Amino acid sequence: MTTYPSRIRRWLSSKWGHWLPPIAWMGVIFLLSSRPDLPNLTPGLPDLQNVLAHMTEYGILAYLLARALDYGRYVNRTHLWTIGVVMLYAASDEWHQKFVPGRHADPVDWVVDVTGALLVLGLRHWWIRRQRTTNRRPAPAESGYPQTTEAARRRSSDA
Repeated sequence: MTTYPSRIRRWLSSKWGHWLPPIAWMGVIFLLSSRPDLPNLTPGLPDLQNVLAHMTEYGILAYLLARALDYGRYVNRTHLWTIGVVMLYAASDEWHQKFVPGRHADPVDWVVDVTGALLVLGLRHWWIRRQRTTNRRPAPAESGYPQTTEAARRRSSDA
């Protein structure tokens, strides 16, 4: 008999479980956008706080979306699809803010959102490529071992 936590872990590691974090994070972004007044943590630098908050929240969304798309192998060019979804969601978020008292839609916020997503996806792309090159095994000719493939035998007999 499986325990309740192990069932949750199994479900979260399934292809549908990978979609829960990005959907939940979209909900967090929606709730934050619904608040008419957000606290200012840096009184002297309100623009810096706004930029960092937008870049962070949409960078996290981009990472979670790319992770979910990669896990299920749903599409090719995961990062392009991720950027498309983030661009649409950021635009819908700005549109939503038009209807929240005390908030307004700002195209600059949309640009900052997409920039945060692009930065995170760029780092993710770099990390994945780095992992692939460090985990790659050397080809037989590079390893110092004699080549024993059929093509290698034919090349040696032709010489």
